Amino acid sequence: MSRLVWSLEAVRILATLPLPVRNDIVSKTRLLADFPEMYPVRRRGRFRGQRFCASFDWIVYYVVRRDGPAITTIGHGQRKGA
Repeated sequence: MSRLVWSLEAVRILATLPLPVRNDIVSKTRLLADFPEMYPVRRRGRFRGQRFCASFDWIVYYVVRRDGPAITTIGHGQRKGA
């Protein structure tokens, strides 16, 4: 079993989100230590090559390293022109 690591940036962003969003993100990322490849890889854009999962209007980005998954950041999922 590997360990899930959160970047300081991701923790800071998570702390500012409403409680239902935080709870959903924690729930969705809890299994990453055991199943790090359960979410898809971003194919283009700034976070190309990183895996991601969506929660409400937010997207959690992470990478899979040798020692386990690492959440890099959380970004708002608003589309351009929407």
